Amino acid sequence: MSPSSLVNSGKPAAAAATEFPAFVHVPADQAADPNAAEDWWYAVGHLSSGGHEYGYQVQLVASGISQPSITDVTAGKYYTQSVTYKAGQFSVSDAELDVRMPDATLSGPVEVVRVSERQHGPLHRPALTPPR
Repeated sequence: MSPSSLVNSGKPAAAAATEFPAFVHVPADQAADPNAAEDWWYAVGHLSSGGHEYGYQVQLVASGISQPSITDVTAGKYYTQSVTYKAGQFSVSDAELDVRMPDATLSGPVEVVRVSERQHGPLHRPALTPPR
């Protein structure tokens, strides 16, 4: 939609100038797009437990890649792993947010997204470079 079509929409120019087309349609855009070359999802957050502060990120890719990462901010340690699964070992929905892999799941509507992660072997533990 061009700006001129908004202005010529029969609404006052000031009102038309504040209207924008929607590019994201939730919850439909949370599902896999069967026409996309690749889809991926991220869940990112922070939590506290046992006197430690943690940051986490779970990346799931529609082609079967799972990469959970955890940063123990208090101890200055970072843990991550990347696993690639074969077809048939994971599922991705094109109707709703529902990505399931053997070690991680991301599902639910935008208001109540659920993420779970299960360790698949030892996590890779690279050394962290402390901030300067």
